[in-house]
Amino acid sequence: MCQSTEYNISYVYVYLDPRKPGHYVYDEYEFDYEPFYVGKGCNGRAYIHLTDCYIKNIKNGTNKHFTRRINKIRKETGNDPIILFYKEGLSNDASYDIEEIMVETIGRRKIKTGPLCNLCPGGKGSRCGIKMTDNTKQSLLSYHLGKPLTEEWKQNISKSLTGRKYTEDQRKNMSKAQQKYTTEDINKMRCLRKTYLSYKEIENILNISRSTIRRYCKDIKIKPKPITEETRKKMRKYTDEQVEQVREYRKKGMTFKQISGILGIPEGTMYRYCK
Repeated sequence: MCQSTEYNISYVYVYLDPRKPGHYVYDEYEFDYEPFYVGKGCNGRAYIHLTDCYIKNIKNGTNKHFTRRINKIRKETGNDPIILFYKEGLSNDASYDIEEIMVETIGRRKIKTGPLCNLCPGGKGSRCGIKMTDNTKQSLLSYHLGKPLTEEWKQNISKSLTGRKYTEDQRKNMSKAQQKYTTEDINKMRCLRKTYLSYKEIENILNISRSTIRRYCKDIKIKPKPITEETRKKMRKYTDEQVEQVREYRKKGMTFKQISGILGIPEGTMYRYCK
């Protein structure tokens, strides 16, 4: 289900039976193969049905006629059904409307008005009262969880996406829909970063992870924050008297190693004070 209703990232898709070529006309809708399912969604919704057909122990909440049709096509042709993306770049509401009109026009097998395996008339809220049991949900979860995609599955996805072109507006809408943080959040991150605050400090203020802040602020070039003499004194581990002792010993011609043995100060530190 598409959660976003603000951006045009939804589409309407049609499953076609490659075993039945011909000229199928339903008012304004024409197909080269017999349609047997109409749906709407976004992202990879159109391919979910192909995966669900492999699950044998799910009895409730599935469309048995649709599942059997897909499995028969696979068995007889060795391939998946044809998935036609009828219309793309739609708002969530518009995709529901088109789905409902197409299902009504083409007709459903359930009520003997057409070839579609759709159980419901389509449109918003058309779940037909179907509820998944806990066992069904667990079966779906255990089947999908951690399962890698097969080469055939990857090729099917690749073929369906090859040649698809998105307009600039569609790309912007898809980017906005996937963006978790608002423009206001991003501006806050960038403004705080420009005030010499570290990623950790910004994380504590905005409660946003450092990796996210870094992603949105990596182009901001921050010069090192100037260090005052007072700050330098606070940073010093050794007192002015100790530093003066090191300098006196050094003037007498003693090596850093000899001075380190007397005062217990690392040679690198003494070199920094006497260079």
